[in-house]
Amino acid sequence: MKIEKKFRFYAAHRNETIQDKCNSLHGHTYHVTCVFDVKRDPSNPSISQLFSAYDVIETHLKRRWDHALLLSSVDPIAEDLYRILGDTQRVVVISRPTSVENVCYELWYEITGLLQFTNLSEIRLQETETSVMIYTSADYAEDTAAFNELPPPPCECVFDEKGICVVCGGTEFQYRRRNRKNAGRN
Repeated sequence: MKIEKKFRFYAAHRNETIQDKCNSLHGHTYHVTCVFDVKRDPSNPSISQLFSAYDVIETHLKRRWDHALLLSSVDPIAEDLYRILGDTQRVVVISRPTSVENVCYELWYEITGLLQFTNLSEIRLQETETSVMIYTSADYAEDTAAFNELPPPPCECVFDEKGICVVCGGTEFQYRRRNRKNAGRN
């Protein structure tokens, strides 16, 4: 069986890697559909009780992603934008261009970290009225291997809604840039 939960957030971004209208700063209403594989539990015959367990995802998306500026740490203007907006606006920094497939990767990472939702099987991310990215567990595994993600720093950074680590005080932008440099990707 599968449970499908739908969410929505609004965010601005630009894709600096392509030379068309998406290279300019613009916004989207992102429609996120998460599909979870579930099994009936003999001790609790009502699958519908599981639906509320996924409400934490909506809370997370609203707190972190809604009305945020999505920045790529490799975008030439990212550091200036983060410096100007980082303390006053919600900014989400990712370590690659903010294309729909990379946003899916980030969402997958964060959602599976919330209450250990390891049963996530698919994310559908609708960025425009006519386009939907379908991102699966196989896509996530491939991307993780290709990106050669580094483990978190020793402080196990936990970022607040402004992208500041509540443990060490570092910024999410600094963390992602440090990971790029450590991986030899200046």
